[in-house]
Amino acid sequence: TQSHVGHDSLVADRVVLTNGVAVAGHVEIGSGAILSAHTVVHQYCWVGELVMTQGNSGTSQHIPPFCVLRYINVVAGLNVVGLRRAEYVGADDRAQLKEAYRLLYRSSLTPAEALAEMEAHREWGAPADRFRQFLRRVLSAKPPHDRGLASPRADRPSWAHGPNES
Repeated sequence: TQSHVGHDSLVADRVVLTNGVAVAGHVEIGSGAILSAHTVVHQYCWVGELVMTQGNSGTSQHIPPFCVLRYINVVAGLNVVGLRRAEYVGADDRAQLKEAYRLLYRSSLTPAEALAEMEAHREWGAPADRFRQFLRRVLSAKPPHDRGLASPRADRPSWAHGPNES
């Protein structure tokens, strides 16, 4: 029933690490994230705010805030239960996050193009802005942090792959 957090990792407030979670070094885990049993996080990855992982899942890529991770590097969608429970996320915030997620994962846009579309929405609230900031950070990441984004499909597009994957 032990979990492990590697050296130089940052774990924010209200994070839950359940049994058997293994977090490598130099990882950042955002506020309110829940890493379910036996989740594995590769070094230099960023796990966003309010992320929830499926048991026995893992990532070698960055997971955007407010998302659910399943399998290996696969985003299942938004963490709708966590978003409803979060007192600081209102209905408008949830709608804005849904639009940000759609732009990133459900459109034909590249992440850079999706970010450009998101930038046009200056009226968005703080949660959607944090989603946008996370994407901006991922897109500007330099080695060894240039890990790519977890993808919603098993047949991931080329932009989702990290530098050492084909």
